Amino acid sequence: MHPEDNSLVNQGLQQALQTKGAYHCEFRVVWEDSSIHWVEGRGHAFYNEAGQPVRMAGTIMAIDERKQAQRELQQQFEQQRLVMGMTQRIRQSLNLQDILQTTVDEVRQFLTCDRVTIFKFSLGWGGTVVVESVAPEWMAILPLQIYDPCIGEENVEPFKRA
Repeated sequence: MHPEDNSLVNQGLQQALQTKGAYHCEFRVVWEDSSIHWVEGRGHAFYNEAGQPVRMAGTIMAIDERKQAQRELQQQFEQQRLVMGMTQRIRQSLNLQDILQTTVDEVRQFLTCDRVTIFKFSLGWGGTVVVESVAPEWMAILPLQIYDPCIGEENVEPFKRA
């Protein structure tokens, strides 16, 4: 059994014994190759005439796939919640600068990254960072004008299509 789940399993067993109810618990186990897997334990106790538990019977079933599906579903739900919240906050303003700032703030939170910028190209394929959201531990670059000779018609084409 995974060491972090010992108390959870023991608590579930104690509760089942005290209430004389069914035992049900999901917990992790560590295999001989050190890989960690999820299992579901279900069972019930048998009691003597004095009401004391004498044995337990139950099953253990592997549930790795179900746990993975639950994690993926939770991630999708969280992403949808963030996008809906982002959309709602963006719609609260008609000011373009507020909308762009809210967008970069929300995208940085959504992607859990250090920096998100909006870059405006100028003639000659230079440009300026016009909106930025940056984590507190990083230096802001707004407003930064950039001219990079690597930015040219052939390299900008994918941006035009996006």
